[in-house]
Amino acid sequence: MKNLKTFKTFLFDLDDTIFLSEERNIGYIFKYFKSLNITLDEEDKNIVFGHSWQHIYKHIINKYKLDKGINEVNEGILKLKFQDIVENPLIHNPGIKTFLKLLEKKKRKKAIVTGSCYKEALFMLKSKNMHFFFFNKKYLFWRKKYLIFAAEDYKESKPSPKGFFLALKILKSKPQETLVFEDSKSGIIGAKKAGCKVAFIKNFSNLSLSDLKGIKSYIDYIFNDFKEVLALI
Repeated sequence: MKNLKTFKTFLFDLDDTIFLSEERNIGYIFKYFKSLNITLDEEDKNIVFGHSWQHIYKHIINKYKLDKGINEVNEGILKLKFQDIVENPLIHNPGIKTFLKLLEKKKRKKAIVTGSCYKEALFMLKSKNMHFFFFNKKYLFWRKKYLIFAAEDYKESKPSPKGFFLALKILKSKPQETLVFEDSKSGIIGAKKAGCKVAFIKNFSNLSLSDLKGIKSYIDYIFNDFKEVLALI
């Protein structure tokens, strides 16, 4: 397998790429709506994977004709999530901290591109003391403190490439010199549409073999976890 030394920029998805978290996210959503006497179904569960929080909550609000706004729903679910993370710490993919430390040492560019909101992503990273790896030291055109490109920062969620285009623009990175780590079908497609190379991290992913067959041409690397990535950087 080709080594990764030629890449100058590394972009990371968050849920089920860095952290084992998508199933937990589904739990918070189901619990919140159950408190409103709404029982979500399998279709609703499938919407969660690889989509932005706006897309997910807009779908549910419209489907069940709720009189709540997207932001109100999001705040209610985040309250459940943050409390649970404090009580039951997140599990991160093996090798990710060591890999981020190595990228820091080698002065490689790195950022998060996620369908989560900025506040949520930052809370998750801080909970495992990983936020400082994405501290914004020099990109003045990005007014936020951390290099987290979240759902509210771009109009179209994955599989649209908009989030990746934004990250590339702010970091002043070339797509052909950028490697994106993803676990979802929509994320893999979005990263490839942006012209980046794509690494599928399969350890926490819910992708089936049939899903992979449909997007095999989009994937440049397959790793079980970040311990396998370390051998090539």
